[in-house]
Amino acid sequence: MIRLLSTAALVAAATAATPALAQLTSYTQDFESRDRTQINALSGDGWTFFGQAFEADGTTPAYVYNANGFPAPNDINAPNISVISDLPSGGTPPVDSQGLVIFSDYNNGDHRNGTNRVIQGDIFQDQTIANADLGKTFTFAGIASLPDTGAVGGSTEHVAFIKTLDPNNNFAQTNFLTFDMTALNGDINTPFAIDFSLAPSDTALVGQVLQFGFQTRASNDAPSAVNYDELSFGENTGAFLNGDFDADNAYTAADIDALFANLGNPAYDLDNDGDADSDDAARLVDGLIGTAPGDANLDGQVDTSDLAILAANFGSNVTTWAQGDFNGDGSVGTPDLAILASTFGSGTPAPPLATATVAVPEPATLALAGLGLISMVQRRRPTHAA
Repeated sequence: MIRLLSTAALVAAATAATPALAQLTSYTQDFESRDRTQINALSGDGWTFFGQAFEADGTTPAYVYNANGFPAPNDINAPNISVISDLPSGGTPPVDSQGLVIFSDYNNGDHRNGTNRVIQGDIFQDQTIANADLGKTFTFAGIASLPDTGAVGGSTEHVAFIKTLDPNNNFAQTNFLTFDMTALNGDINTPFAIDFSLAPSDTALVGQVLQFGFQTRASNDAPSAVNYDELSFGENTGAFLNGDFDADNAYTAADIDALFANLGNPAYDLDNDGDADSDDAARLVDGLIGTAPGDANLDGQVDTSDLAILAANFGSNVTTWAQGDFNGDGSVGTPDLAILASTFGSGTPAPPLATATVAVPEPATLALAGLGLISMVQRRRPTHAA
């Protein structure tokens, strides 16, 4: 029989085994080395699940279940709540071959029993705040994307979070900082970062539990899935996202330009082979940003707008990705056009049925068309008398 407890009692039970008071420690995970066939692949990495149900108004507790919390599940045969996905099995991790998928507890019968109850689930790791952590800023960061269009729907809420709980006050929540995932743009990789600053005067937070992770709130089987990868938590002393070379908590063309300007510099090594080269550029563009070479405006598609940018700068000695220098050689020329031609159409949504027979140009044909556009643009450039 399931014993129903108060929310405060459940939170207390879920966090009773807090670690010894020690300085907050860093955490990083790209899930590549986790054995996804193992049921404890997530719990063995420190992840815990805690669930609640609320009445239809979303705020009144209906009851609390899983009173002691339980290890985050990872059942690839019957996935529920959390699972490590991979490309061969049809998953779509944002980066490389494995990633984490978080979604609602659809095994909970309240999803479909007519009560309209809101099922809340937290997947998290926890640590304890120490005196040594005061005066510092800590960041929970990573990359998120939707497995497919409509993966988060209805009135579903899905956030990444940092929260703190006070064990001296029935584990009352004292901070809750979030990054909203409901507005993600399809399968385009979106970096997220949540900063939590501890002032020197925040002595009341010493001894409190700090959790970082993900929370879903869904009802009536509404979709709620989000992919995550490249997760990290720790003290923020500058650039925190892997590959965010200008430390602005976002992936932009400036990061690509910085990498190209520092080829050979181990500080710009993204694939851990000891140097920075074209492989690292591919990881940044294809993996972390989630687009293709030739996407000058980084809108997730390689199309005529990118060709127009390249054409406008063709023959110029420019050094930026946003101007069409896709190989980082300091100029925009035929090698850049060839790169764009080879990826043209990448990321472009499928056309409507009525236009589905329109063919995407072959690379050679596109290259010729591009040269024609370049010639036209150059003819239109004003000339100046000597």
